[in-house]
Amino acid sequence: KLKANTEADEKRQEELEERIEKAVDELEEAGQKRTTELESAAEARANELTERIAAEATARGEALAELSSAVDGVKTSISEVKDELTDKIDDETSNRNQTLDAVRNAAQSSQKAAA
Repeated sequence: KLKANTEADEKRQEELEERIEKAVDELEEAGQKRTTELESAAEARANELTERIAAEATARGEALAELSSAVDGVKTSISEVKDELTDKIDDETSNRNQTLDAVRNAAQSSQKAAA
């Protein structure tokens, strides 16, 4: 009877060890599956963020190019207005100098005539 009990105990112990091994294997498999899922999710998120950053960099580059073009346009306009004003000032100065010369000549002629 003792031998039968020992054999039954050994059989139960073997069954328990097999169940424990199976449970450990299942846990390891579940852990690996979860790790794979987390790695995939992290990679997908990293790819998404990389794409968003690239899109934002592209958009900012385009905006900067537009702004630079606008600044160049303003510089050109300022230069054109400056040239126009300089020409007007030069013309006005020339006209005033001619008028002044005419007035001087007339004054000198008047003085000579009066003398």
